[in-house]
Amino acid sequence: MSAQTEYGYLSSKGAPGTLYDNAPHEVISRRNEEESGKLRYGLGVVIGTNKGYQVKLPITGASMSNFEGVVIDGYTDEMDLDGNVAIKYDGTVGIVRKGNIWARLAKDANPGYGDDVYLITSGDEAGYFTNVTGANTFKITNARFLRGKGTGIAAPISLG
Repeated sequence: MSAQTEYGYLSSKGAPGTLYDNAPHEVISRRNEEESGKLRYGLGVVIGTNKGYQVKLPITGASMSNFEGVVIDGYTDEMDLDGNVAIKYDGTVGIVRKGNIWARLAKDANPGYGDDVYLITSGDEAGYFTNVTGANTFKITNARFLRGKGTGIAAPISLG
């Protein structure tokens, strides 16, 4: 007969929106301007309509000057009865501005150590990260990939 001797309450390594390591980091609080369920952990966000108060997903024309950071899982959002977690409209979200965090990857992204980090600004993958420049991306300055994919949907980036 066996018994469970350990209980895990934290997200697994490589989960989007979790810290990569114990490196110093800076987290700010903002309000979610997107409809409930649209904003997800590990996505990049830009300044919202009310600067310094709201964040939203990037749109065409967004640039580094609008970039706020990456949405962190602050363990404050409740799971519904189906096991889904949705960041609610106008809810408070934590945004990592500096530090090492698991970022959500575009489906075709395949980053490696030291690669540049680009944020996608339009389409279904707006807010996702990639290591390839394109017409609908902008480069995150002072950022780099720390390694390749973790769970297959995220890779760690360093924001500095």
